[in-house]
Amino acid sequence: MKVIHSFASNTKIPKIDLCTAILSAHYAKKHYGNINLYSNSSFIKPIKDLGLEYLYDSITPIEYTSDEMFCWSVPKLKTYASINEPFLHIDLDTVMFNKLEFGNKNVFSYQDQAKYYPSTDSEGEILNKFLTGVIGYDAQYKLYLNYYFKLWNEFDSSFKSLFSLNSIPNMSIVYCKNYKLINQASVLALEFFNKHKISYNLVNDIDCVCFLEQFLVHHFMRVLSSEYTEVSNRGEHVIFKSEPFYLKSEKTSSFEYVTLDITKQIDVTKNFSDFFNDNMRGFFHPSFYRHRPVVEAYILYKLENIIGNSKLKEISNYYSNSTLTEGEQILLKYKKKKII
Repeated sequence: MKVIHSFASNTKIPKIDLCTAILSAHYAKKHYGNINLYSNSSFIKPIKDLGLEYLYDSITPIEYTSDEMFCWSVPKLKTYASINEPFLHIDLDTVMFNKLEFGNKNVFSYQDQAKYYPSTDSEGEILNKFLTGVIGYDAQYKLYLNYYFKLWNEFDSSFKSLFSLNSIPNMSIVYCKNYKLINQASVLALEFFNKHKISYNLVNDIDCVCFLEQFLVHHFMRVLSSEYTEVSNRGEHVIFKSEPFYLKSEKTSSFEYVTLDITKQIDVTKNFSDFFNDNMRGFFHPSFYRHRPVVEAYILYKLENIIGNSKLKEISNYYSNSTLTEGEQILLKYKKKKII
C-alpha cells in the first residue's frame, strides 16, 4: 500500500500547516512504513530548506496552473487519478497517533455533514423545514447543495438518481483498495469541473473545493459502482460515524473539545496537561481548528516531542515571525521555558 501526502499552492505553506504536516508524516511512516509526497515548491522548498526531506520516501515535484492551485482539491484529485496501486491518502492536517486497519473496501474518514435522517412519516416536511431554517443545513448548503442546485441542468438522470446528501464523506483519509474506481471517479470530477469552471465562475469561488472533491468524487463513485452505492447507503464507507475532533467552546477560563463523541473540559487556570497529553483516541483531524490558539499550542507541543526544541525554533525562525502567536504564548506559559 502506497501512503501519500499531496499539496499545492502559489504561496509558501503556512507555519501551522507545515507543523501539522510534519506530525502527520511522522506517524504515517511509523505505522505504515512509507509516505510519499506529491507537491509543488510551496511545500517542497520549506521541507528541503529545513532538512525535513527524510520524512518522505519519495518527493515528486508537480507543476500546477493558477486555476488548479486556487482550488486545493484539484491537486488532490489529480493525485487520486494518477496512482495505479492500492493507496492511502492522508491530508496534511490529519494525524494518526494510532494505526488504523482498513480491510478490503474503499473507505473515507467520516460522514462530512450528516445532519438529519427523516422517518417515513416526516419526509413531506423536510423541504419546508430546510427552507424555513428549522433544520440546520447551513453547512450542507454552503458546501454542497448550493452548487448542486446551481449546476442542476449539467447532471444527468443517473447522477441525480444516486444523489445522497448524508452519505457524503469527509476525505481527510482516503483508503482505496479498488484504486481504479477512485481513479475513474476523479477523472470524471475533474472533467466536470474543467467543463463548467468558467461558465459557473467556479475558478473564483474558493468554497467549491469540498463540492469538487467530496461531493463529485463520491457521487461519481456511486454512478460507477453499484457495490459502492450499497456500501455507502449503509454508511459502511467511513471509518468513524461522527467527526473525530472539534473544539466545542473556547472561553477565557476553560475550553471544551470533543473526541469521537466524548466531551472533555479543561480548566485554563490550572494547566493544560490533560489536553496536551491526550492522543485524541488515536486520530486527530483538527481541520480549521488548527488555527485556534489552544489547538495550535497542542500541535506545537506534540511536534516538539517528535523533532526536538532546536528544530522547532528553526521552523519558527524560518517564518521570521517577530511576535509570538497566541498558541505559542500558551505553550510558552505551560512549558515555563523558551521553546520558540
